[in-house]
Amino acid sequence: MADLSPIITFSEPITRQDLYNMWSTAALGTVLQADLAPGVLSIESDTALTNAPSNPEPGQMFWSLLDQLFFAWHDEIDGTGVSLWLAMGPDRFDTACLTSAPVAAGALVKLSGTDKKVEVLGVNDAPVGAIGCNQAGIPHTFAAGSTAESGAWIPVAIDGIMYGLLTDSTASVASYHYAGSGGESAIVSYTHDGAIGFNNGGVNLHDPPERPTIGAMPYRTTPLTTMRFMFTGYREAEEFYP
Repeated sequence: MADLSPIITFSEPITRQDLYNMWSTAALGTVLQADLAPGVLSIESDTALTNAPSNPEPGQMFWSLLDQLFFAWHDEIDGTGVSLWLAMGPDRFDTACLTSAPVAAGALVKLSGTDKKVEVLGVNDAPVGAIGCNQAGIPHTFAAGSTAESGAWIPVAIDGIMYGLLTDSTASVASYHYAGSGGESAIVSYTHDGAIGFNNGGVNLHDPPERPTIGAMPYRTTPLTTMRFMFTGYREAEEFYP
């Protein structure tokens, strides 16, 4: 039960005005979920999405202290009986997609047909086809994540700062394995099979990149991991030149 604490001092005799003042100035505290009327949803908060409510109601909201993101419980996607936590801001926005083939955690995906189906952006695909990154199976430790099997519903980040799969080609990132000093950020480009790598143009956003880009990395990282980067979508290298 919620606690209602009077914050005035009584003196006898207690008058009608005293009672009115008690109710009008009382402080309300310790409101539990059980105190709320049925159907009222609270906004819960915890360290990471792995600590979100296990049996949330449709529309339940959760704040992740790790990601600094709001998530909403998207219930019964397209009548399938599948439900997902989807990021809804302020720095990332997700949409539910259906895999038509296995998709690694953090891999760039492209549309592969109707009904929200997606697959990994292939080695011969142009990066202009990337719609976002698979956010399922992310370990939150910047280690390699798990792979979503074919036919699974996954949260695909389509805008903002998201987790991406860093290229497994260490040769291209040997000297660019962390963000520069002084607030500089690494430009990232599509490399192959859903992975991203640092652009050959250098780690400074002010240096013109040498090949098309898909975003920028504002966080330190190391190869062979998932990392957070800002997805901007396909941009030709020439767009960076004055």
